[in-house]
Amino acid sequence: MPLNIKNNYFWVAHIFAVLAFAPLISTLNIDLISGFGLLAFGTLFVSSVVYGKRAQLAGATESNKEDRAQGFVSDFEDRGLGWFWEIGREGELTYISKSISVTLGKKQSELLGLKFASILSESRAQDKSQQWMSLGFHLSSRTSFSDLPFQSSIDENRYWSISGSPVYDQLGNYKGFRGNGLDLSHREESDRALSQLARCDPLTGLANRMEINRTLKKSLLGPQDKPIKCSLFLLDLDKFKPINDTMGHLAGDRLLKMTGQVIVDTIGEKGQVGRVGGDEFQIVVPGITDQVELEQLAGQVIENLARPQLVEGNSVIIGASVGISTFDGLTDSIDATTLIRHADLALYAAKKSGGGVCRLYEPAMLQQASAEREFEEDLRQALVKGQLSLKYLPIIDVSDRTLCGFETLIHWDHPTKGAIEPHIIIGIAEETNLFTQIGDWAIRTACGQLKSWNTDLRVAVNVSPLQLKDGKLVTIVQGALASSGIQPSQLELNIAKGVFLEEYSQNVEVFTQLRKSGVRLVFDDFGTGYSTLGYLRQVRFDKLKIDRSFVGGAGQDGHMNSAIISSIVTLAQALKLETTADGVQTPEELKFIQELGCSQAQGSVFGEPLTSQDATELLKSSGIRLSASALTKYREERRKMLRPVKLCYHQYWFDVIIKNISRNGAMIEGLENIPGGSQFQIDFGNGWKISATSIWSIGKQVGVRFEEPLDLSNLDSALLPDLGRSEAKAS
Repeated sequence: MPLNIKNNYFWVAHIFAVLAFAPLISTLNIDLISGFGLLAFGTLFVSSVVYGKRAQLAGATESNKEDRAQGFVSDFEDRGLGWFWEIGREGELTYISKSISVTLGKKQSELLGLKFASILSESRAQDKSQQWMSLGFHLSSRTSFSDLPFQSSIDENRYWSISGSPVYDQLGNYKGFRGNGLDLSHREESDRALSQLARCDPLTGLANRMEINRTLKKSLLGPQDKPIKCSLFLLDLDKFKPINDTMGHLAGDRLLKMTGQVIVDTIGEKGQVGRVGGDEFQIVVPGITDQVELEQLAGQVIENLARPQLVEGNSVIIGASVGISTFDGLTDSIDATTLIRHADLALYAAKKSGGGVCRLYEPAMLQQASAEREFEEDLRQALVKGQLSLKYLPIIDVSDRTLCGFETLIHWDHPTKGAIEPHIIIGIAEETNLFTQIGDWAIRTACGQLKSWNTDLRVAVNVSPLQLKDGKLVTIVQGALASSGIQPSQLELNIAKGVFLEEYSQNVEVFTQLRKSGVRLVFDDFGTGYSTLGYLRQVRFDKLKIDRSFVGGAGQDGHMNSAIISSIVTLAQALKLETTADGVQTPEELKFIQELGCSQAQGSVFGEPLTSQDATELLKSSGIRLSASALTKYREERRKMLRPVKLCYHQYWFDVIIKNISRNGAMIEGLENIPGGSQFQIDFGNGWKISATSIWSIGKQVGVRFEEPLDLSNLDSALLPDLGRSEAKAS
């Protein structure tokens, strides 16, 4: 009863006492002091009677409540509906229902004080310790949980479903956990299987996508709905698909099980592991946001997954990439969806960097993803609106220096970004599944263009693994040949090395059908990456295209590239195949590859790729058998020079020499072993700086392509004074 109500009753009692005793006192012949004493005694007497009765009623009410609550609990336990447990801060049992001690054949006092986890079986948990890991995770992160199935470690015939929540005192101090359990021993096995299926991945026994996301949401919410620090790992296997394709799906499933267990063993109780589909795993790591600690943990996972594993008697090695996102517990408006999105962007960055690494999310990743989405949409619209075109790179017969065909390159003049390099178009197209459409368009366009020229020249078109996977390549090629009317042998398909990584047996069948149709097959970039002689035995090629990395500098004394080219040519001659040297830059290189016996050559020595209009004009003016000398008209202006410039690479400035230059690129001397695609900034002097990208590197010479074409008329005023040949040579 509230205090103010008690006070009201108190004064009522006193007033009643005064009214009751006042007449009596007035009839007695006693003095004033005795009268007041008698009145006080009466008041106390009445108050004690009133309050005594009221306290008796209140005590009876409270006792009834306790008896009723205890009755409910006892009835719940006696009827076998469930049992209760409570643990302290260290996980020791401070209370457990008597019914459990009876069931397990133990005294209640024998169970109290034991670790709660000790009465649950780690080795006999239904899904190989995943529930065990979940319990440790929730107890350490102080998050509530429900319906975790366990087997008793004391009685193996007992199965329980455990639920619990953290307990705090009035000051918010953590005291332990309290919860209940349900006996699953007498339920049908199908019920347990359905419950397991709803929460766990059926293959690995890990938490499924729904369950791991539920765990993430709880971790973000934290104890008492107070957000805490939390991190998320998104892990993707780097080499799973080739193994799955070559060894079969059963072997792939076994490998996924082994992978899941390796991740669980590595993470331990620091996080909860789930499989969200395919070869992708998600790991919730509460309480840790330190970058160094997260990178060490992710690095350990990557290292352990990189170790050989035995699958069906075969030793296989897979790799993994990890994207990491974090929540510091303070950021506003963060949720599970956002954290997953950030981890996905970080994983994408890790995969793009070559795999086998971890990357933490940075805001720039989101900006980059937005830019790529915008670029993807622009490319999609360019395809619909007919903004793409083909350029034609001349292929020259080395023996008589005459034109024998063209290789097609995709060209796109972006409305705001200008000319886009073909490799950028292809990269975006392959990542967004647009390349199948673009590749099919390129085949039809090339065949139609060759028909309009009315010549016996050949045209080569690059083929992506995605076109083979699509399964329509043979139909597309046959349709393009039929509609154009050209001879099938006039169409060459450049088969990229990446084709041999996916669905190999299926691809061999596609190649067989293409050869039956009369199309010529070219092994592109031979000698690099995954090139192997085994492919030459399985697939009948017509030509080997020697990669440009072997061609550059082949004529230099003591250079190993010349020996490699000579070996490839000898192999091709033995197999009665043609050879094309790609990336020929100088007349000296052209002469040398001719001496080595190459059949054909292509590269900037013959000029830049031609538009269809320029190629048509060239063929009309020069006839079918075109001399290479006629191509000089279409070769861009080049200047030979020896000029010093400043070049910025990886935030460091170097003194280098420009040996020759054109509107679109230059050859620079002074840097060694520069990877292709490296970004530079070149300072020509007088405040004139431009951006460039390396396209080849041989010794100390690097070929670069400018981001924007130069006006060569500005060179004389911008470049520093000529050093002279002797000084340049000395440098």
